[in-house]
Amino acid sequence: MLKVNINGLDFKNPVIAASGTFGFGAEYNNFYDVGILGGISSKGLTLNEKAGNYGIRVFETPSGMMNSVGLQNPGIDKFIAEELPKMKKLGTNIKEKVEKDFSWNTTAKKIATTIKYSK
Repeated sequence: MLKVNINGLDFKNPVIAASGTFGFGAEYNNFYDVGILGGISSKGLTLNEKAGNYGIRVFETPSGMMNSVGLQNPGIDKFIAEELPKMKKLGTNIKEKVEKDFSWNTTAKKIATTIKYSK
């Protein structure tokens, strides 16, 4: 395998599933051995659960696909309780993508907790 080190974190290879395209990884494990990947970058997370945008979220244009999902996600607490344990069982590195659409003063502790539990 092609081991790499990115910003102090070791990966078994440089293939990392992109944020927003791979959910939390478990959804794809029925079709592909996710443990082969170097890592997974989770969907974007916000402090609180976010339903996302209403209406049509993905549509085709003459130039390609357009999306407006609106950061649908379970929120940090639910992510830690429900999604992170599943991700840890996948056998690859996990990188959370925490969105900056909330007050950093009130959420710094939760973000630090999320990162701590993912290592």
